[in-house]
Parts: sequence; C-alpha cells; structure tokens
Amino acid sequence: MHMHQEANTLLRTDVEAFNAWRLQHPGEEIDLAGEVYDGLELFEAYLVGINFTGCSFRDANLQECILSGAILDKADCTGANLSYSQLGPAELINASLHNKLAGYLVRGASLRGTLFTNADLSRASFRETDIEGADFRGAKLDGAKFFHTNHADAKFDDNAANQAFFL
Repeated sequence: MHMHQEANTLLRTDVEAFNAWRLQHPGEEIDLAGEVYDGLELFEAYLVGINFTGCSFRDANLQECILSGAILDKADCTGANLSYSQLGPAELINASLHNKLAGYLVRGASLRGTLFTNADLSRASFRETDIEGADFRGAKLDGAKFFHTNHADAKFDDNAANQAFFL
C-alpha cells in the first residue's frame, strides 16, 4: 500500500494505530491534500508535518491534536473542535475556521489570511502568531488576547478594541 494511502486509511479508521505508525515514520512527507474528514473522531491525533491543503474537517473532533508543522492552507474547519490542540508552528493560509476556539492558546502559528468569520474566540490567546491579512469580522473576541502578533492588514470589526487586548 502506498505511504499516503496507508496514512489516510489509518487516520480514518484507528487514530491510535495512526499515531503509532506516524511515530515510526516521523520524517516521511505525507500529502493528504483535498481529503474529506468531515465528522471524524480524530481526538489526540499526531498530525505533525502533514499536508492537509484544501481538506475538509467540518464538524470533526480535532481536540488535543498535534498539528505542528501541518499545512492547512484553504482547509475548512467549520464546526470542528480544536480545543487544546497544538497548532504552532503551522500554516493555515486562507483556512476557514468557523468554529469555537474559546479559551484556546495559539502560539507561533502562521495564520495569514485565515477566516475566523463567526468563530467564538472568547478568551483565546494568540501569542507570537502571524495573523497578517486574517479576517476576524463577525468573530466573538470577548477577552481574546493578541500578544506580539503580526496583525498587519488583519480585518476586525470596529468594536474589536473594546472586546480584545492587543499587546
């Protein structure tokens, strides 16, 4: 079985077996671009360095996943649960994250051009993160913190300064 097919099959059927397989193949470049993982249970998946460009994770459980170095350009994470996942450093250029990230810590990630439309980012903490050109319009930012972020050309609602902290 081809390496990408094996990774894809294991990820869809048995996250624990996938994690063991991934640890045995740590330097292997895995390209799963365009795959659909809607609604899947991917709790605690070890997704380091995998190319998920254009993938769909709608309503998937990505809770406590390790996505460091993963490429999620143009990925659709609408309704996905990313609570306590490790994203940084990851690339999510033009990704769609219409979901709840309340209380979530994002550190050292590249989120350039990411759409956070209607996302609940209450109490989320963005630290040393590149959010250049990201769109936060319509996002709930109550108590969100942006520490040492590059937010050049990022789009916020007019009241963002009243909801979030920019340091």
